[in-house]
Amino acid sequence: MGPVETRTRPTWVPDTKREACPLRASKFGGVPLVPSGEDWPMCPNCGRPMELFAQLSSDDLPEEATSFGTGLLQLLYCTSETPLCWVDCDGHRPFGRSVMVRIIDNVGVEPRTRPKNVREELRIVGWIQLADYPDYAEFELEAAPLTFEDYEDECLEPKPYTKLGGWPHWDQGADYPSCPKCGAAMGFVLQLASNDKIDYDFGDGGVGHVMQCSTHRDVLSFHWSCS
Repeated sequence: MGPVETRTRPTWVPDTKREACPLRASKFGGVPLVPSGEDWPMCPNCGRPMELFAQLSSDDLPEEATSFGTGLLQLLYCTSETPLCWVDCDGHRPFGRSVMVRIIDNVGVEPRTRPKNVREELRIVGWIQLADYPDYAEFELEAAPLTFEDYEDECLEPKPYTKLGGWPHWDQGADYPSCPKCGAAMGFVLQLASNDKIDYDFGDGGVGHVMQCSTHRDVLSFHWSCS
């Protein structure tokens, strides 16, 4: 077994179906579940509703996948262009103000109000497991990095599309944010690729990543970059 193969990780690609689904279901787009007493999350910059990009239920994850915890992982993002909230609020950087990443209990209600335009739901009906490989940028973070020749000989790279777990695909070098509570590098949970499951372009064909602190499980972030 070669040096790169020893660092392979399983990744799971969502199998989706375009259909309305239960409020608590794992999905892309649609209406999020909200805790009782809350309403649809709003962008603090423009005051408009954020859009649900992804909602994952821990009950629906593959048994072999490392779970983010128990409940629903939600990613909501402001897509406003006037004002351009991702610029004003650093929505492309970890902990940007126009982004909400959270885990809530798998109990709650439908928002009392809802935007006029809600993204059509893609229900996650299953997960397809694949082998995933590290980006060369990852080797630079290791105590005993591989040589560039080792990497080129393998001709492998991380999957660039939307996926759960595995290795992140980096457009501009490895970028693991630090947990604001403990300073540790946060771990990779979910990757969203431009126009893949969600009809949205992160910059110019960029890729975004949901990250989580392994110690402080309530600390999550989302950021993206493009070539």
